[in-house]
Amino acid sequence: MNNLSPASAITLANGVKIPVLGFSIEEIAKKSYNIRTQTELILEAIQAGFRYFDTAEDHGGLRALGRAIKMSGIPREEFFISSKMRLDEMVDGRFNQAIDETLLQLEMDYLDLYCIHWPGYLATDWPKKIAFIDAYCGREIKKTDNGDTDGLIQFYQKGLARAVGVCNLEIHHMEELLGSPKCTVKPMINQSHFHPLHACTELREYCEKQEIAFGGLFEENELYVQTKPRMCTDVNRFGLLYQTDEDHIKANYAVRIDPKRRSSEFTQNPNDLSKNPRREKGFFDDCEGITKIARKYGKTNGQVVSRWSMQHGVVTTVKAFLPDQIRSEYNVFDFVLSDEDMRIIDGFNIGMRFGYHPDYIDF
Repeated sequence: MNNLSPASAITLANGVKIPVLGFSIEEIAKKSYNIRTQTELILEAIQAGFRYFDTAEDHGGLRALGRAIKMSGIPREEFFISSKMRLDEMVDGRFNQAIDETLLQLEMDYLDLYCIHWPGYLATDWPKKIAFIDAYCGREIKKTDNGDTDGLIQFYQKGLARAVGVCNLEIHHMEELLGSPKCTVKPMINQSHFHPLHACTELREYCEKQEIAFGGLFEENELYVQTKPRMCTDVNRFGLLYQTDEDHIKANYAVRIDPKRRSSEFTQNPNDLSKNPRREKGFFDDCEGITKIARKYGKTNGQVVSRWSMQHGVVTTVKAFLPDQIRSEYNVFDFVLSDEDMRIIDGFNIGMRFGYHPDYIDF
């Protein structure tokens, strides 16, 4: 899939087209507590060109997304909005509450894609053990049960979602779901952990054989950055402590002792990533192999990784927080990775997963 443009899309099994590149609002929602700031940053993404926005009720930012779309003046129909059911709502059987709350916060009548966030296959008593099958297919309830009967299939049939899918399901989860007699509508997409170090070839091939689109997710957590045992006060409203890495220690120290900061002539651009003490770095920014390829095309490492993902036919969602980063993440349609460069990046795959494994989630 080399001839890509901002209009490029992948057709799901039911004919719905999903843009090949989307923007996840997770970082915006988690790093900014102010709904006005969230809205302004999402508007930056809309102005950059993004029309596919990936959300989850668990991540937050839904109200800001709804407001940003209205403020943009662009018709709702030109956007592709996806969201995911919270795990606690799934295991407790509160399926209707999940989608109702999502639509209420977005101030929308329907979603373009609604998914199960995690398989929720836990070795405990009902309803958690098969919660993800019930949440997707619907279930029967007793008179004393406070749960809901409708699942994602029923939401799809009622028009609350134009397409339905799953997230973070491995092959054995998919087999159990597809083998259920209640599964009358196949998931149209499986969004799962995907990046150069974890290419999950077998899962992608399985989804292709089942005519299920594949979407790439890149879970981020504290394992990303090797940290030094230095504790600093965070700047958020809770005043929490966090460990900072060597680059941040040096950057903060340099700014603190610089006498120029007391001068009226000294200004610091917060978007200047070379001087910003809290600058953002992607995990693959320090990968020498990808850096070499990025220099060849005059692109950033993150842009190369996104392009590699899209050329594999994967529905790719990116994350960013600063306005410059948001615009940079969209600038991936003016170059094509050669077959050789694709093979080089494919060769980085060692099955290394970051974040939670679907079989061992503990939240």
